[in-house]
Amino acid sequence: TITSFNRGSVLDKIVIPPPKDYQQNSYELEKRNQLLNDEIQQLRLNNQNLQKQQEELLNRLQTSQKLSQRELNDLLKQSGHDQTKNLENLNQTLQNRCDQLQNELISLREHYAQ
Repeated sequence: TITSFNRGSVLDKIVIPPPKDYQQNSYELEKRNQLLNDEIQQLRLNNQNLQKQQEELLNRLQTSQKLSQRELNDLLKQSGHDQTKNLENLNQTLQNRCDQLQNELISLREHYAQ
């Protein structure tokens, strides 16, 4: 539907869609608006979580700066001990796997030697 007013008027160029199309467009816009609002809400929650994480990290950093030299040395020793233990466990696992593969190789040699 096109409405007509004074010639040359801006109103002369306005196109009013049929009610059915208008309702459909309105519904789609409302739906899109709701999706955008939901996305905004999710982004706000994500932002709040990131701010909390940042505050926690800052607090941890400030706390770590307050530790005495002895406490830092103890933490480093414990960390080093844990890493050494992990490496020892890895080394043992690799050694066990090597032994297993060597036994399988010997078994295959004996099998094909017969």
